[in-house]
Amino acid sequence: MNFKNQSRNLRQKLVVSTACVATIAAFGAPAVSALTEAGQSIQNQAVATYNDSLGNTYTAQSNLASVVVKQVYFATLDGDQTRVAASNQTAYFPHVLTNTGNGPDTFTISVAQDNTTADSGDFSNLDVYIDSNDNGVVDAGEVLASTVTLAAGEKVSVVVAGLIPTATDGQTFGSTLTVTSANGTIEDITTGKGLDGLDGTNEDTVTISGDAVLSVIKSSVHDEENNEITYTVTVSNTGNIAATDVSIFDGIPAGTTLKAGSVLYSGFGTAIDPLDLDADNDVLGEVALGIDINGDNDLLDTSEAQLGIDLDGDGVLDGTGKDGVYGFDSALAPGSSVNLSFTVEYDQSLLGAGAEIKNTAHVSADLDGDGLTNEGFISSNTTLSISPQDYSVDATDTGVGEDDTVNDGGDDDGAANDIQEVATAQAGELVLFKHVITNTGNGTDTFGLDIANQTNFPAGTSYTIWNETGTVQLLNTNGRDGVDTGPMASGSSLTVLVKVQLPSGSGSVAGTSTYDLIATSSEDPSGTPSSNATQGRLLEIVAPTVDLSNDTADNNALLNKDVYNNDAVAVTTEVANPGDSVDFTLVIQNDSQVADSFQLGAGQSFIGGTLGSLPAGWNVTFRDPSGTIVTTTPSIGAGATLTLTATVSIPSTPTQSLADREFVIDDNGNDTVDTNGDGDGDYAIFFRVASVNTGASDIKLDAVDVSAREDITLFQDNSGQIQPGGSIDYPHTVRNDGNTVEAVSLAAVSGTTGWSNNVLIDTDGVDGPDTPFAALTTGDTLYYLDASSNLVAGTLDANGDLSLESGESLPFIVRAFAPTSAPNGQLDIITVTADFNLGADTVTNVDRSEVVNSQLRMTKTASVDASCADIATDNLGPDVGFTGASGTAAPADCVVWQVVATNTGVDTISTIDITDSIPAYSTYAAGTLRICAGNAGQGVTEACTFTQLTDAAADDEGTYANQDIRYTLGQGANEIITNGELASGQSVTVRFSSIVE
Repeated sequence: MNFKNQSRNLRQKLVVSTACVATIAAFGAPAVSALTEAGQSIQNQAVATYNDSLGNTYTAQSNLASVVVKQVYFATLDGDQTRVAASNQTAYFPHVLTNTGNGPDTFTISVAQDNTTADSGDFSNLDVYIDSNDNGVVDAGEVLASTVTLAAGEKVSVVVAGLIPTATDGQTFGSTLTVTSANGTIEDITTGKGLDGLDGTNEDTVTISGDAVLSVIKSSVHDEENNEITYTVTVSNTGNIAATDVSIFDGIPAGTTLKAGSVLYSGFGTAIDPLDLDADNDVLGEVALGIDINGDNDLLDTSEAQLGIDLDGDGVLDGTGKDGVYGFDSALAPGSSVNLSFTVEYDQSLLGAGAEIKNTAHVSADLDGDGLTNEGFISSNTTLSISPQDYSVDATDTGVGEDDTVNDGGDDDGAANDIQEVATAQAGELVLFKHVITNTGNGTDTFGLDIANQTNFPAGTSYTIWNETGTVQLLNTNGRDGVDTGPMASGSSLTVLVKVQLPSGSGSVAGTSTYDLIATSSEDPSGTPSSNATQGRLLEIVAPTVDLSNDTADNNALLNKDVYNNDAVAVTTEVANPGDSVDFTLVIQNDSQVADSFQLGAGQSFIGGTLGSLPAGWNVTFRDPSGTIVTTTPSIGAGATLTLTATVSIPSTPTQSLADREFVIDDNGNDTVDTNGDGDGDYAIFFRVASVNTGASDIKLDAVDVSAREDITLFQDNSGQIQPGGSIDYPHTVRNDGNTVEAVSLAAVSGTTGWSNNVLIDTDGVDGPDTPFAALTTGDTLYYLDASSNLVAGTLDANGDLSLESGESLPFIVRAFAPTSAPNGQLDIITVTADFNLGADTVTNVDRSEVVNSQLRMTKTASVDASCADIATDNLGPDVGFTGASGTAAPADCVVWQVVATNTGVDTISTIDITDSIPAYSTYAAGTLRICAGNAGQGVTEACTFTQLTDAAADDEGTYANQDIRYTLGQGANEIITNGELASGQSVTVRFSSIVE
């Protein structure tokens, strides 16, 4: 077959061949592997979850550990070049240096004469230049290469230019390009590391030819804004004879398509028509073109593999044909050239950022004039364009996971509407929102995540961003502001979990609360980096709840067991005696969605939302299951329960443990609790739990029914002397020492014929008992002392009895009368009785009266000197008048005790010895012994003048020793009373003070 003739049918033809577009999968990844950038901090933080003994789950985070990526140094240099050139011309050898390390590096570039194989001489001139436009030749303005600094992944094109001296056909000239780095080795990626087998060098060789010499130069212009690349191929004959049957073919780069109408050409002559290719032969190949492209002496090669040419620049010799453009010129004279240009388009999203778009033009021609194109093809320099990165991000809701009852991060509205919705949450709860971040750009990017535009969330709400499962908190991976996603490949999605911690004490919040999660590109260099926002929405914040009940929990967060309705109905009533204690079982069920701790309280009322105090003298202790006394519960998990025992201690004091209790306990004014229906009022015990964190609280009512204890005390037994026909008053007090209300009836019966008595009651509140009890009728007023010793008025009931409540007392006098005929030494015994408990019980005192002619009457009274302010005065400074019941004294007050001794007989008496002792609950006030001659009276101003005595013995009338006080009057004493005698009707008054403890 005559190949030359077949090829001549293509004279001065230009054709554009377009087959199917190669896909991104066929194009492959960028040639430079992406190492982690030097200096990048790699951070790590561990998270642990654990449970306590109550089953509460807690999360603990470790400290943040980090390592910094060390710089590693790698680079490649490609590759050895061979050229054919004419004598006295410049031969160009393009090379590419690539920094494949992970940080910037500085390289030294030099070129030297000769290489391993070329030995015909030196170039007349030899230099290496930076090939700024990557067209494989030295252009005006391009500078010599000496040192260059490249960032990680960055490439630089250099071109070695050697001026060939006068030479003959077949001579060879060589050069060695050397690149060094102080930090690492430069890998020669020529097969077998090139002619010298060494790294760091490329060896170039040019062979001198007297035939046609074709220079094929390829340039490109990258329009990144419109995603277009325009290629220009210039074929020049720099040889000595014409090149014939010149075929130019250029494959469309993988991942691109030819732009319609973009093919331009010049220098091919005037009669250029498109080559008609049918549908079956529309690719670059020897069958379609009718030329021996690869010089293997056949016209059968149609695929890259058969041709041995990577037409589309994807680095793979495929077994299929490739689209491309083609031009033909039958003869290209020395010194002339032709140009072919075309434009390709690409889809950024398909190629991906950083994709290398390589293009190499190829030329086949008859260079030696033998009529055959079997010299093989000549390739241009390879242009490299990088697919620019498109920065784009989409932040959305999940649109799935609808379940209003579960706080699991799902989207409760179930709609893909860019709003991740949670229906309800409780104050103090950790609310979970899932969002999806998708890298919709065409390259790997990292997206900063910010929470912004928060509305209606209570103050103190915190926001953190975690991985989808909530086990690892996202970190700042790139050293820029804030939390980020970490590197995300194009098209990949990342589900993140926003944890919103509501403050525990905020209570319910009306209205919808929202925030925006904003994802912003960290790599976008523009002033307004690409960003997108999605919203988290919480429809309702409710107050958390807790359920307090007796014995068992209801295990229902929507039900409040044992609720109190202001109805005075106790859930549990326990019966107890005064001085006893009873236990109540309390179950605390945490109905909130977060673990919580609760303060424990008890009181006798719950009015206006306030828990009252316990009744006086009552005490409540709370014990956990181990028996430990607690005032606050440990943390109780969401939905969990804790059982406690409340021990209520009842005081033994009757006034503090009444059998029938009335007390206003609630907002409805209820004052009697009698849930067990026994007819008497019980003690209300409100139990309350209140969260120390969230404000959740609950209250319930239990009760203690105190058993009745009837106890009336009558005191005191008395004795005295009386003259015939005279009288004597004996003081008594009847007091209710039980815990019930008692009706008391009084009586006094003389035991000796002729003797009589009256029981005197105070009916006007002035100067003590003054009216015979027997003279009173139903409804008459009488005065008695309440439980605090205050004088109060009461009335006589229909049975002639006085009702005394617990702690109340009635002072009264039994006045005894002796007949005028009573002989000296006669004794009368009066039996004084107080009947109570409906007459079933009686208490008795005895008053003994003896008839004497010589009689000393002793009257003991008391007053109070507040704060012992007048302890140093002669009269000891009583603040109020002296009475048998002087009212109240506070601790640290002084009680001024007074004794008036009066001779009520007819004879003079002598050798008088008065003794007393310091009463319990008080201590003697040193230096307070006082005496005056006469009856000082009962007022604050005395009717006689007091003299101060020492506490020592045998120096005056007074002595204090060992809690005992003694006053001596008469023979041997330092007498104030003349001769130590008291005549009939005369008195002596003594005083001392004791300090209330």
